[in-house]
Amino acid sequence: MSSGSNLKKVGKYQWSEQDFLGKGAFGSVFKGKNIETGDQVAVKVLQMQHFKNEQAKVQLDEEINVMKKLDSPYIVKLLGLQEENEPWPARDLNSFITNIELLPLRFPYDKPISQESKDFLTQCLQVEEESRIDWNRLFEHPITKKALGPAQDPNIRLDERAKRIIRDIQEIVQIKNLDIKQQFGEYAKNKESLNLDEFHSLICKIDQRLTSVDTDYLFKQIDENNDGTLSLHEFTKFFLEYDFSDITDKASHIITDLKEIIKANKMNLFEIFEKYDENKGGTLDLQEFTKMLKEVANGLKDYEIQVIFRKFDSNNDKNIDFQEFVKIMTYGLQTNLGQFDFSGEKALRVITELKRVIIENNLNEQNIFLKFDVDMDKYLNRREFRDLIRIIDHRLTNQEIHFIFDIFDIDSQNLISLENFEKTLKEKSFKLKKK
Repeated sequence: MSSGSNLKKVGKYQWSEQDFLGKGAFGSVFKGKNIETGDQVAVKVLQMQHFKNEQAKVQLDEEINVMKKLDSPYIVKLLGLQEENEPWPARDLNSFITNIELLPLRFPYDKPISQESKDFLTQCLQVEEESRIDWNRLFEHPITKKALGPAQDPNIRLDERAKRIIRDIQEIVQIKNLDIKQQFGEYAKNKESLNLDEFHSLICKIDQRLTSVDTDYLFKQIDENNDGTLSLHEFTKFFLEYDFSDITDKASHIITDLKEIIKANKMNLFEIFEKYDENKGGTLDLQEFTKMLKEVANGLKDYEIQVIFRKFDSNNDKNIDFQEFVKIMTYGLQTNLGQFDFSGEKALRVITELKRVIIENNLNEQNIFLKFDVDMDKYLNRREFRDLIRIIDHRLTNQEIHFIFDIFDIDSQNLISLENFEKTLKEKSFKLKKK
């Protein structure tokens, strides 16, 4: 069996990805060994995202039960099962250490466990030894007395929209290494709770793309006692205690790992890109991209790289240019390689919200235009447009309104015609369908 830093170990079994034997629909097989006996074994590593629905789980359980019963010299014998899951996922040692030091221990939102179990795991996984659970507290802990309590579901079940907003915020917080509790203290004037305006200011400081519609919606979702304020407990419960990452989005998880590797090892994005752009054409094809990723994170599989490639290749031209590369790798950051377009994304959301209001209320775009065309000159000037767009988001700044106005002002006349108003709503908003 191969040796080196790429050895994997789960339980008493050890293997290297260099000793690859084959691949099936749901996993890969490697040559390995039982480190207790030294016996050579075959290790099948399953990708568990394929077993999220009940039918798939039942089929897997049935296969395992059948394998346990088989005992023949002509059939592979099942020796054991082990499951691996990291609370701080990472693909190299530096980023793993950085994540342990900077990120709170978050539990999967959709995998509820008891509060006693959470408390026990949190105390066990402390970085500083003096903070870690000692023997006295260990033997007094309910988990050692088998008083685990029921699995603790969140009091509030968030919908997909709210989870998406929190997921994006958590990603930016991780990228920027922000202290979310410190942010709370800076924006809560009474130091105990956030009102809606304070919550909006805090969240939009982190993710500048969010509109008032987004923050108002999220505030109502996580205000558990409906008192119009968010306590530190309510706030940290959703932003720190739970992990809202999409466990089915393999590419995003790997890209997050790559960002952590590059950040922890202080790599230069331009130098990385230029090194692997072998023909100096300003783009990376799949072969060049594969070489680059395998040097940065040598544990990646070819099929994983293909999934990531499609995520980077936003225009589907089978090549990744530097702007596509930088946009993904610097998501949520302002860097000297390129400014993340918060203003453009926020404008798109506001325009989409305007389109949604029109569709869901069966309104006519022309009638709306004429209603706000106060001087009846068949154009919307900046003041008239401001009155319209602030109905959608009353917290928009004058600068943000001017930015959105310029998107509608296709002809650069400092006026918006009905034709351009309708054209922009059609082309610049996310695709929406009438219910």
